[in-house]
Amino acid sequence: MLTKEKSFTVFKEKYGAEKYQEGDLYLPNLTARAIICLFHGGYWRMPYSREQLDSVAEALVTQGFVVWNIEYRRVGSKGGGWPGTFDDSIQALNYLQKVKRDHPELELLDIVLMGHSAGGHLALWCGKPNQASSQYALKIKPNVVIGLAPIANLEVAFDAQSGNQAVLNLMQGAPCDLHECYSG
Repeated sequence: MLTKEKSFTVFKEKYGAEKYQEGDLYLPNLTARAIICLFHGGYWRMPYSREQLDSVAEALVTQGFVVWNIEYRRVGSKGGGWPGTFDDSIQALNYLQKVKRDHPELELLDIVLMGHSAGGHLALWCGKPNQASSQYALKIKPNVVIGLAPIANLEVAFDAQSGNQAVLNLMQGAPCDLHECYSG
């Protein structure tokens, strides 16, 4: 347990064995309304982290939402980029199955995916029906997906050379070479 506040509790959870496969699970002390999964931005790069969204997570949990503030391997960390970042996104969401087993009162809650910028891309990508990465299939069904200023199209962002070639660094190749990965 990281902290105990008057209206919520925060737990640091590991959804995988790698260093950045973790997140902060915020549980409200009142009846939960929905589960919101947060993906931070930062062009999928180190040193940007989930801490960017701590204040958002705290604001949401005080309104009665369960919040899963997700970290993932980023470009510049071992396993970051394609496919690791995408694998982590799916693994983090699938971890909600364990959370719901541990907290049965959360079983019937809607699941909302929300991300900012590059995190918006990951939320949108995970929100596609029957989404799978190179190794993992999404086992939960999000009810709502929200992209806050998302990078919604990797090919467009690649062509624009957004973020000093952030998409090239993420995907480790151009759309013409990795069309299936870009369109997934």
